[in-house]
Amino acid sequence: MSGYVGIPYADKGRDESAGLDCWGLLRLFYAEQFGHRLPSHDGRYLSSDNRAETCALARFEIDRAWHPVQMPHWGDAVVLNVLGRPFHVGICLARPDFLHTLDPHQGAVIDSLRSPAWARRIDGYYHYRKD
Repeated sequence: MSGYVGIPYADKGRDESAGLDCWGLLRLFYAEQFGHRLPSHDGRYLSSDNRAETCALARFEIDRAWHPVQMPHWGDAVVLNVLGRPFHVGICLARPDFLHTLDPHQGAVIDSLRSPAWARRIDGYYHYRKD
């Protein structure tokens, strides 16, 4: 997973060299690791900071192509609450680690879902339904 760590963060980012937002990182990971082409959705929200738009889009995407799981496996998505709403997505690695990007100063990082910053923010785990 070290190949993903450090990829720069960019609002609405869909290009690895220019930077990725959390959905862009998930798209890249799924394309490279599983051969799945997830939709871009880059034209469906104005900014990653627009919580209402991104939450609605997250719900749409989950209902469209993902199913909830109780025990996540490597590569499953974890949806996390930010400011009380399901807003952020990461990729489950070896438990309890996950890969995500949210901070423009750090880029993509591996964090622990057991850390105080994330343990109480888990909205759910999801497995992608293959195309």
